[in-house]
Amino acid sequence: MKIEGKTIWVTGASSGIGRAIAIELAKSGGRLILSARSREGLQSTQKVCLQYTEMAEVVVMDVAAESSIMEAWKQVQETVDVVDILINNSGISQRATAASTTMAVARQIMEVNYFGAIQLSKLVLPGMLRQRSGYIVVTGSLSGKFGWKQRSSYAASKFALQGYYESLRAETADQQVQVMMVIPGRIKTDISLHSVTADGTQNQKMDKAQEGGIPADVCARKVVKGIIADKKEIIISGFERLMITIRFLAPWLYYRIAAKRDPNI
Repeated sequence: MKIEGKTIWVTGASSGIGRAIAIELAKSGGRLILSARSREGLQSTQKVCLQYTEMAEVVVMDVAAESSIMEAWKQVQETVDVVDILINNSGISQRATAASTTMAVARQIMEVNYFGAIQLSKLVLPGMLRQRSGYIVVTGSLSGKFGWKQRSSYAASKFALQGYYESLRAETADQQVQVMMVIPGRIKTDISLHSVTADGTQNQKMDKAQEGGIPADVCARKVVKGIIADKKEIIISGFERLMITIRFLAPWLYYRIAAKRDPNI
């Protein structure tokens, strides 16, 4: 899909991959709506984006709260007629065992990573279907392809996204509304610092693997190229992507690796 002139709503746009994607979309001429919880972070992203595009509106939103999403949607409708591209990028990760993670934290992860994403999709989808054009981009994870230690609820949310959006893609294929899953591996962002522990407090530690990950701007360029090329799924990672192949071709080896490997390296 062509980016120039399209109205694009980017969630999680205050930092990390979302910020980097927003900037790349601005460079390609997209008209942006930027959402996240942090107004300060969004305004920082907005300042950069406005160097490249004429529109970069800030709409503060908490994807874990249905009322916040509906208020944000009201603001979006007052600003634009239709959202051409939705970038569902908001998310939180986890650094805790399944046994120690409280149900409140498990639900929080699902609200942010899964329910928030599908609520936004259901809001923009009718407009896309009416104009028979649209693109929904969803940031999944390698953890949505295979399980890993200390990622149980996070992996569950990403597996759920994979299933939901593969189904949606099939349903809208003949109506010119496309869906692309982005499957990042280790990207150099602060996601491990802000990931939640068993009781919901922030981890405040950078994973060694994260420190050596792919730069966020490199990831963002691949995402934008994927949109332009009408891709259905793109995997952005280093050698860790081999685990997908191992999981399906040699599951016994995957089980052994997953049981023994330190989850944070």
